[in-house]
Amino acid sequence: MFKLLKAAAVALPLLLGVEESGQAAGQFAATSGPTTLATDPTTICSLTNTASASGLKLQPSWISFTLSGAGSTQNVTVGLYLRSTLDTGGTPSAATVTPYSGTPTPVGALQTYTANPSARGTGGITKGIRIITGGYGATGTVFGMIWQFGTGRDGSPLPLPLLPPGYELAIDLSGVAQATTAAVTCDAEWQEK
Repeated sequence: MFKLLKAAAVALPLLLGVEESGQAAGQFAATSGPTTLATDPTTICSLTNTASASGLKLQPSWISFTLSGAGSTQNVTVGLYLRSTLDTGGTPSAATVTPYSGTPTPVGALQTYTANPSARGTGGITKGIRIITGGYGATGTVFGMIWQFGTGRDGSPLPLPLLPPGYELAIDLSGVAQATTAAVTCDAEWQEK
């Protein structure tokens, strides 16, 4: 189930799930961008679990992105990918991760890409939708998407499975050419357990 909205100036979240009950090591948020995209962008944003020795798992609450920049109109498939190995190479721009309380060290990392990863991680698309991009104008028209992974009895989104160490969620534009001024901003919120 999806709903596509096009609006100016207000970003809408791409819902991936809700918080899961149980003990959390920390709750975090981050914003990355605006970052100028590659002209043929693949991965534009990723939320990764970098845990190693700690073994913490990552529970996404939501992740969203906005596109801006003037240019020609393009018909693009925006895909949300779950990958069991991380993207490598490219030019990532990492976000500063902020804990909601205390000073726990996060294992989650949010980043956007100015140059495509040289190799994308192993995995597959979980959700996808075609949108029309380009012609945003200097101020940037916002494209917002809401994806829901089923609902509970009370109508609230069901939790997304925990991401083990070495997994990532990636937003991918499939290499469709974009304007040289196109940029992305990505936001996310998650728990670590």
